[in-house]
Amino acid sequence: MGTIIARSLKKTLVHTSALIGAAFLTAQAAHAANITVSTPTTTPVSLNTGDSLTVTNTGSIAASSNAVQVNVGAAANFLNNSGSIVGGSVGIFLVNNSTISGGGIVNSGTIKGFFPIFVQHSSDISGGITNSGTINGVVGGGIIVQTNSNISGGIINQAGGTIKGVTNGIFLVNNSTISGGVANSGLIQGGSTARDILVEANSVISGGVVNSGTISGGKTGILVDATSKITGGIVDTGLITGGTAGIINAGTIS
Repeated sequence: MGTIIARSLKKTLVHTSALIGAAFLTAQAAHAANITVSTPTTTPVSLNTGDSLTVTNTGSIAASSNAVQVNVGAAANFLNNSGSIVGGSVGIFLVNNSTISGGGIVNSGTIKGFFPIFVQHSSDISGGITNSGTINGVVGGGIIVQTNSNISGGIINQAGGTIKGVTNGIFLVNNSTISGGVANSGLIQGGSTARDILVEANSVISGGVVNSGTISGGKTGILVDATSKITGGIVDTGLITGGTAGIINAGTIS
C-alpha cells in the first residue's frame, strides 16, 4: 500500500510542478535587492540572482499561487522568515537550476502551502534549512527535494520546531540529496497514511539522521527504498515511530 501512495505522490508532484511554474510569471528585477517585508501583503515575491528576503515578525506574504519563488537559474542570497509565508500552491519554490546560498533558509515563523518548501529540477539550498517555527504542508509534504536537487547545508529542526505534511514530512525523490544530514530536536510528522522521512528513487541523506525529538508517521517514521541510502547512520535519543514501523530500510543505512 505504501508503494502505491509514493508513486501517486510522484505523479502529483510532476503535474503540480508544471502548473505552479507556469502560473508564477513575474518580471525579474534589474539588479540584486535586499527585500524586507514588515507588513502584510498578498503580492508574491520573486527572487533573482543576488536577492535576499527578510520577513519580519510583523510581516506576512499570503499569495494565491506561490508566495516566494526563486526564478529559473537564479542564485538568491538568503531567506529569513520570522513572520508568515503562505502560498495557495507553494510557500517557497525553487524553480529549475535555482539556488539559495549564503545563510540558506532560516524560519522561526510559519511557512505554509500545498507544498511549503519545494526544491525541484537541479536546484540547491546550499546554506541548508534551519527551522524553529512551523513548516506545514496542507496537501503534500513539508519539505520536498525532487529530481537532481540538493539541500547541501542539511536540515536542522530545532526544539519547538515542526515540519509536517499531509503526506510526508521530508521527501527526497529522483536522485536528490540532503548533504549535511537531518538533525531533529523538534517534531517531524507525516500524515496518517505516509512517512515522516521518505528517501526514494536513488536519493541520499549524507551526514545521517540525528534525532533527539519526535519523528512520528502514520505508516513509518523513516523509510529508505531499495535504491536509496542514508550515510552517517541514524542516532536516536528521542522517539521514531510509525503505525507500521519506526524505521524501514530496504536500501542502505550505514
